[in-house]
Amino acid sequence: MEDMYRQEDLQMMLEEFVSQSQRRDASLAWFESLLGVWSATIETGDTVLVVEMGGSRFRMAVGQLQNGMVTWLAEPMMSLPKNEHSDAEAFMDWLVDEVLDLTALYQPKIFSLILSYPHKVWKDGDDITGQVTAQTKGLRVPGIEQMDIAAAVKQRLPEIERVVVLNDATALVLSEQAAQMGLIVGTGGNIGAIHPESNWVCNVEAGNFDGIVMSEAIRVVDAEEHSGRQLMEKASTGRYLRQILWEEAKLRRFSESELGKLQVWLEQEGSAGVDALAADRAVTLGWIEESLQELRELAGGGMTRSAQLWGMAVAGVLDLNQITGMTRLPVTGGVILNNDWYQEILIQTVDDLVGVKVEIVEIVDPITGGVVAANVMKSQSID
Repeated sequence: MEDMYRQEDLQMMLEEFVSQSQRRDASLAWFESLLGVWSATIETGDTVLVVEMGGSRFRMAVGQLQNGMVTWLAEPMMSLPKNEHSDAEAFMDWLVDEVLDLTALYQPKIFSLILSYPHKVWKDGDDITGQVTAQTKGLRVPGIEQMDIAAAVKQRLPEIERVVVLNDATALVLSEQAAQMGLIVGTGGNIGAIHPESNWVCNVEAGNFDGIVMSEAIRVVDAEEHSGRQLMEKASTGRYLRQILWEEAKLRRFSESELGKLQVWLEQEGSAGVDALAADRAVTLGWIEESLQELRELAGGGMTRSAQLWGMAVAGVLDLNQITGMTRLPVTGGVILNNDWYQEILIQTVDDLVGVKVEIVEIVDPITGGVVAANVMKSQSID
């Protein structure tokens, strides 16, 4: 595959992205969060327990929204998630056990759960509850798709009065006041945005977009996990970029010794290794320089195509909403935060496709959006 997507391929993917977004019945779900944007008037001062769970991390914190800023009573604490459970009840038992100390110490009345797994939400009394709709990023929990999350939380934590379930992309949008969209490119990838036919911030599920141009390596990676799902994510995010590099390397004429060293090295370094190769940083791989340079070009090509794909998706959202002026774009995730040149390619791709200038706003800690979401939810119910 070429180092970069051709302009005609990007244009074709853009048109398909917009078409699917208009239908909302294909690979782009545009799930409504039932949460509006963060306006300056939204502030309740309630103590909120926030849990963020995704494929590679589990975090929890306790915070309040005061004077237009999130103040932490308990700073975000990070650990590895437990992605495999015997059933949905065991999963929820584990989740609640993790937060018992914080609930006892700070006595929050609102529980905000940020999930990076695809899910749908609905209003139930004072809650915005939800159900997981697809088990991605290594999640293995039989029966999770049938669990009402808010009901399960309240059954185990009766002191909690309100629950809000939201996607991490929605949380990212709510991390920046008045933002209309946000982009995640890290372990996984997604976009949160306003849809022209909705009043709510939506979880686009952009990582599931299936209208991409696929290489042979991406097809192999797709076949290894939930085949046919999350194709955009598999072609462009940290969880899969090293697998793509490995498959592309096997298609080249590298020696068995070089491939053996690469396999061990990628297992140790993960996506950070792909990043180091693409950015031409020093690596201890033990290859001859000629082969190493070819490998760097492969890694750089993968990262470049990733930036182009997400630039295309951002352009699709802008085109769908007929946004033509300068746009502030909150972003998070290691792939996009750690590479200025990646951001530059993305910005240029958007400009080339729809002629809109994008200003990147780096959000290192979108868990703040969970606190804001609880305040938005409560203010909506008061209104």
